[in-house]
Amino acid sequence: MSRHFPHYCGVRYTQVSGIGHEQDCYRRDNSNVIKAGDYYFVYYNKGPAWKHFLTEWRGSVWGARSRDGRAWEEVGEMIPTGADGRWDGWTTYCPNIVVADGTYYLYFTGQPACQAAETPIHIGVGVSESPDGPFEKHGLEPIFSPNGRQQDFDGYRVDDASVIPRDGRYWMYYKGRGIGVTVCDTKVGLAVSETPVGPWRRHAGSPVIDVGHEIMVWPHEDGIAVYGYHCLDPGTVRGDLFFAPDGVGFSHEIALAGELLRNPGGYFADCYTEPDYGSGGTWGISFVETGGTEYLIRYDVDLRAPRSASDHGR
Repeated sequence: MSRHFPHYCGVRYTQVSGIGHEQDCYRRDNSNVIKAGDYYFVYYNKGPAWKHFLTEWRGSVWGARSRDGRAWEEVGEMIPTGADGRWDGWTTYCPNIVVADGTYYLYFTGQPACQAAETPIHIGVGVSESPDGPFEKHGLEPIFSPNGRQQDFDGYRVDDASVIPRDGRYWMYYKGRGIGVTVCDTKVGLAVSETPVGPWRRHAGSPVIDVGHEIMVWPHEDGIAVYGYHCLDPGTVRGDLFFAPDGVGFSHEIALAGELLRNPGGYFADCYTEPDYGSGGTWGISFVETGGTEYLIRYDVDLRAPRSASDHGR
């Protein structure tokens, strides 16, 4: 048992309506879950069902809302693709939502061509005064890009931004990959900014985790927790929990048992309040991979911190 995740005892999955299985379309790679007013919100990549992932997978960022986290109502498209040939012209995906001073920042990955093209990919952000959208892209260019040294861990692709406020700034955890390597070589980097839209400065300690193809990040106790889904080799996948008191020096805590969470997005009530003590969470949204008709599903897993925030003196 990990002292940072003492309540963990496995994952339970529940089918949801509104964003579950649907013929001829897919939903996957969802965001974290936020609550605004009476509704929970989640954002995700949606597009037509495909048979050949490398050449046919194509979609954009959509959003849905729910009063109970089980019955969802699809709101509509949030981040459309850009013009053909642009950095986000093929697809937009892997969203993450941040709330700051009443404004909603929806981070996304943009890709200019199909997966088979193996092009560089970048991170952008859309901005809205409402969680229902519409979100307007912040400028025509990405807010964060590969560093240009193609052999570096984030020299060719940066992706899947997870942004949280910490120490009066915004910390962006992202996955990076160099040129000519597989998803098994993906690592987790860190960049920091004074504002939600940048400019972003890479942390000297990057990469902060040497694995993590799909990640979830949240404030936990006085530090940062990360769930990472990754492959150790082309035939072996794992899901692991990591913790770092300083948000940089991560230690491995737990290898998840049973079915693994795919690109999970949790509901962490204190995620954007910059808490003195992160309380953790117990549920969120993930996706099921079925080969071209992926769909979203609810998961329940007890990732509460060892003590409540009130026990910590808040």
